[in-house]
Amino acid sequence: METTITGYWWGGDAADNDTIELIDVTKGITSAPILLNHGGLVAGASANFNITVSIGDTLAFVMVDSSTGADWSTTPSANSDGINHAYITPFLGPSDPSPGNPGDIPAGLFVGFEDRPVPGSDLDYNDDEFVFTNVTLQSTVPTPEPSSIALLGTGLLAAAGLVRRRLVK
Repeated sequence: METTITGYWWGGDAADNDTIELIDVTKGITSAPILLNHGGLVAGASANFNITVSIGDTLAFVMVDSSTGADWSTTPSANSDGINHAYITPFLGPSDPSPGNPGDIPAGLFVGFEDRPVPGSDLDYNDDEFVFTNVTLQSTVPTPEPSSIALLGTGLLAAAGLVRRRLVK
């Protein structure tokens, strides 16, 4: 199944001029920049990246700072300082209780960017804030192997046995 991704402006306090690009890492496609933060945007303003992505594609969002020439990616290893410059969390949509929610942005991923390199950054991730639809955050936590679960269970049983032995004495 193929879809397009829409970006919604949430807000921000960046002094620099920034836009957002979408990179489909799987296909090697980069979108045109959208949502110029100092372009008169109001909360809830939206734009489509105009590239088609497929389920399972690996995506990266990049904040392009035209004032400094720096690009800051949601992929830390792609950043010049190797630091994470994006805070990413699921967004529940109009009923989401997040502070500043304009109320008409659909469910998606909330991404807050930091636009300064480390050192020198406050890492507050509120320089440019967006919600992206038709995209989900993939868990990077590995699933435990059955043998790991069995080992954990054995350890818990042993601990319970020790506690029981102490209580019986």
